[in-house]
Amino acid sequence: MARKSITPEILQVLEPYLDRKDNEWWNQTGERKPTLPTTSDNKVNVRQLVQEIGRKPSDVQHFFNKNELYDPINVLATVQSIGPIGSRVISKNDDDIARNELSRAKSTSKAEHEAYVEAVAEISRLRKENEQLRAMKNYFQETGCVLRQTEIKY
Repeated sequence: MARKSITPEILQVLEPYLDRKDNEWWNQTGERKPTLPTTSDNKVNVRQLVQEIGRKPSDVQHFFNKNELYDPINVLATVQSIGPIGSRVISKNDDDIARNELSRAKSTSKAEHEAYVEAVAEISRLRKENEQLRAMKNYFQETGCVLRQTEIKY
């Protein structure tokens, strides 16, 4: 037999709690301070929130895993300008994406640099070849004789 879901049980105490916190937020005058419990880095403190609603500490896991629980909290957190539940995971993913982009940019940059160096070398070679061809053309124009050269050296 399947276990009974704990979500409805938690929602029963969470919804009135969030309503109270929302009312407290809107009833503040002057500069508003978050009414949801926050960590030192201004994100939702789930452990304290679970304690405030009178649930067991082991229920913390459900707030990270069940969107029925973290979605309403994250909406209120966004209104209060604090980091939502799971924002550390989001920032870690953003950091990983940034690292990958930087790595790709470095490798692209390296490949572009190598292509640039090769292009400069090719341009230098072609300039030398052009100088030799001009010299041969000038010799022909001056003397009327064709220089027989199998290969142009540069």
